[in-house]
Amino acid sequence: MPLDATGKRMSALPGPIVRSVDAPVAITSGDRGGARLAEIFPADASEIAAGTDILKRGHCSPDVFILRRGWAFLYRILPDGRRQVLNFALPGEVLNRRGGIGRAATESVQALTDAAISAMPRDRLDAAAQRAPDIARQLAVLSETDRLLAYEHMTSIGRRSARGRIASLLLELFCRTHRRLPETPNETAPMPLTQNVIADALGLTSVHVNRTLRGLRDEGTVRLRHGSLTVHDPARFAALADLSRELFALITHADGHDCEAARVR
Repeated sequence: MPLDATGKRMSALPGPIVRSVDAPVAITSGDRGGARLAEIFPADASEIAAGTDILKRGHCSPDVFILRRGWAFLYRILPDGRRQVLNFALPGEVLNRRGGIGRAATESVQALTDAAISAMPRDRLDAAAQRAPDIARQLAVLSETDRLLAYEHMTSIGRRSARGRIASLLLELFCRTHRRLPETPNETAPMPLTQNVIADALGLTSVHVNRTLRGLRDEGTVRLRHGSLTVHDPARFAALADLSRELFALITHADGHDCEAARVR
């Protein structure tokens, strides 16, 4: 159940998160490539306002959530109040996969934009994965993507310049929304990131983020404005971001050795 900023359960949601989970989970398969992860969740969704915590670190929830609409981010708050943004969640991604009944969440999840989520008990998801290999495979891909994203983010914070950090994050999110690299000048992608969120994700100050984004704009590489990213120079953008081909292959469902993957390291 979504929590407010104090960690208390919210009571003002327009109805329950889950319509009903008493019926057996429906697994669809066939000519569309087998069972679809999104289809086993209840169709009903709860609206979540931007800035609302979907899950709070330390909270034990038996449910997993799928993000139906909007963006969210995973984060931790340090004892001195500073925030580290760990990852971003986009529509279709499953939250709280690694928890369990009696196990506390290891990170908080907050809606970055107005969003909608559906929930189901984790044991139902586990049962679905046991019955349908396609579901198990999709969950495995999500876990592997999380691992490679963590390594990419660690590399950025540890060794990349501010320009490289920001370019890497923006290109990662472009690829996750488009399932490909930018192809032509002036392509756009939704990118509802504030400078504070970027700073908290990359270990920078908001002032440094502002200055770096302005430099990337002035040199004609990319422009981030009003929740939208415009890629003016795709080749320079890809070179500066230095995205790993293994990660690119996972977030775009591409062959790691195809022509697209050759454009990343």
